[in-house]
Amino acid sequence: MTPATRSRSYTSFDSTSVDKYNRFIRPYIGSRIPFVRFDTTASVENIPDLLLFIDQACHSYTLPRPLCLELRLAVEEACVNIIKHGYAGLQPGKIMIDFQRHENQVIITITDFGREFDPNNYPPPDNSSDWDQRPVGGQGVFLLTKIMDNVRYTSNQGQGNQLELIKRIK
Repeated sequence: MTPATRSRSYTSFDSTSVDKYNRFIRPYIGSRIPFVRFDTTASVENIPDLLLFIDQACHSYTLPRPLCLELRLAVEEACVNIIKHGYAGLQPGKIMIDFQRHENQVIITITDFGREFDPNNYPPPDNSSDWDQRPVGGQGVFLLTKIMDNVRYTSNQGQGNQLELIKRIK
């Protein structure tokens, strides 16, 4: 897939070549392009490409390093959960990440076509016991809500599941 400007003024990338991706992100990011998109197959092997996209977008938008690390952690957590749970037992589908920078915030929208999972309906973990006594897992949604300023989820048949991660730029 080659980068293409579409009606909503976004740039699309695939993960077939990280070198190809690195060539294209810089010319398309700027105030005239509202967001950039990266899409790939939902597999653990593609997590490094997804994170590279976040790193490159952060760098291109000259975002502060601590903010970039938080965005990277949130995207990694969400995408791993989508791969492990949303597509569990299914053929791997797509994961699409839209990265949008506004004057005072970053909005990352992750779209998938796996099973629905609304993190807002997930009970908070019981963190009252010592960490070494807690079961492994179950902290991902809690982590997302602590890192990000706002987490929104929508699911529309045919349009997939969308997880919107919003972080203010300080």
